[in-house]
Amino acid sequence: MKHLWNILCRGSILTILLPSLLLIASAETVSFCDSIPMQIIDWNSSVNLPKFDPEMGTLTGVDLKSVLNLSQTTMVENMNNKSGNFSLNISGGLLLELPGSENLTLNVNHSSGGNLSGFDGNMDYSGPSGVNSTVNIPTEPALKSYSAIDEFLASSPGENITLPVRITIDSLLKAPGSSSSGVRMKAGSEVCITYTYNPVTAKEGGSS
Repeated sequence: MKHLWNILCRGSILTILLPSLLLIASAETVSFCDSIPMQIIDWNSSVNLPKFDPEMGTLTGVDLKSVLNLSQTTMVENMNNKSGNFSLNISGGLLLELPGSENLTLNVNHSSGGNLSGFDGNMDYSGPSGVNSTVNIPTEPALKSYSAIDEFLASSPGENITLPVRITIDSLLKAPGSSSSGVRMKAGSEVCITYTYNPVTAKEGGSS
């Protein structure tokens, strides 16, 4: 009798949970991306992304992902007779402006440096007394679930939303007193949006 009661209880729990599980399983996603090519910082630009088409179903979630591509060119020539160190610190990041008061930010803080020997007689940013290097700065993508999902509902077919993107990076280069130095930075970005929705179910046709 006890065994039968356990089976009935488990069956009741499954009956309660099954509609919720089916609802979760029926959800689908669709993603769109737009990118901004690499260019000298600082800059203001924008991306254009399709709004969600209500004819596809009921929108239940909006998730955004922003990727920052960042490169750094460092040029230093030590013109002292003695060797010396140089260091470079950069800070700043990306701001993706969203409708309303919610924004997505991606912060950057990176340090690099090295040692240069005394001036080798050639003002060429190379050899033991100079450096001329370009490196890609690793960054982590920024993610955000947007709560005001109605802002991304299309009111007409093919409607897009334009989202401003701003890059601001500050750099601080320290080098030996008698030296020639410079920093050049480029940045690009990709923004993706993912819509989670419950698709429209086919209506039964025919007549009696």
